[in-house]
Amino acid sequence: MYGGKTSEIIISNVCTYFNLIFLIISILLIVVGSFRNLTFLPIIIGNTVIGIVQELRAKKALEKMSLLNAPHADVIRDGKIKNILSQELVKDYIVLLSAGKQICADATVISGSIQVNESLLTGEVDEIEKNREAL
Repeated sequence: MYGGKTSEIIISNVCTYFNLIFLIISILLIVVGSFRNLTFLPIIIGNTVIGIVQELRAKKALEKMSLLNAPHADVIRDGKIKNILSQELVKDYIVLLSAGKQICADATVISGSIQVNESLLTGEVDEIEKNREAL
């Protein structure tokens, strides 16, 4: 629900079953001329506006969080270390791996060694050491 467009959020908050019931009651009260009994309308409108504002704020917060959570990789490009999105990785990039970093793609160790947690792939909870000799 939070991933929709702004127009979808507004429509989903305005077009609810309860708002339909209150609209019908309001129309009937206007037809019979009982305008004093329409005092509930500001509460209904306020509730709808608050729902829209809260959902838009939640959407914005989720978008910021997903940006922060997007996997990045440190690569050596043109002799310099650059931080890029994992979608921008191409074959033969040299990726620098360090403790706590996520390995974003298949890789071959060209120097050093690293302890890798493959539990999402294999189910094994033990870390596995990867180095040049293990190829």
